[in-house]
Amino acid sequence: MTAHGGSAADAAPVPGSAIRRAQAADAARLAAFATRVYAESFAADTPPDDLALFLRETYSSALQEAEIRDERVSTFVAEEDETTLAGFFQVRATVPPPCVVEADVLELGRFYVAARWQGGGLAHRLMDAAVAEALRLGVSWLWLSTWEINARARAFYEKVDFRTVGTREFVVGTDVQIDRVMVRRIGEGAPALAAPSPGMRSTA
Repeated sequence: MTAHGGSAADAAPVPGSAIRRAQAADAARLAAFATRVYAESFAADTPPDDLALFLRETYSSALQEAEIRDERVSTFVAEEDETTLAGFFQVRATVPPPCVVEADVLELGRFYVAARWQGGGLAHRLMDAAVAEALRLGVSWLWLSTWEINARARAFYEKVDFRTVGTREFVVGTDVQIDRVMVRRIGEGAPALAAPSPGMRSTA
């Protein structure tokens, strides 16, 4: 699943290792993981040259290391084992699109789950961890954007109480795509997290 899919059939159980904050040493394998999951999710609907350009510009090891070290970005990973990632997310301070009117808000900028782990509960564990990190940072809202054709991701986000508030353009190489912008209240008075259920640019 990515925010900007895969089948839940024959889903693997959730990895046993804990979700943890990424370290600089994770940069190379995080770059490889993000490149693979994004390509698997969107290659069928994106012109190949645009996809290749986007992946080069977005998921280099150097850029992942810079983002891990950036105090404005919280990057967390879930590991399948000591060498293989199963998922990751980023909570980050960004300027939201105009349709996001809340002041105390952070972006769930990336939310990726490998196809092998979709439908087994890992997405819910990652979302719980993302909400906990955002609350630790003192905000009451999260926002994200996900490609309008990514019905699986939208369904997952709706199940965990995100709602659509508008759209924005998202450029992949030179291909202009339309994302749904979604928000979720996580602070005082927020609804409880939905019970785990099968499913997931954040890819989801």
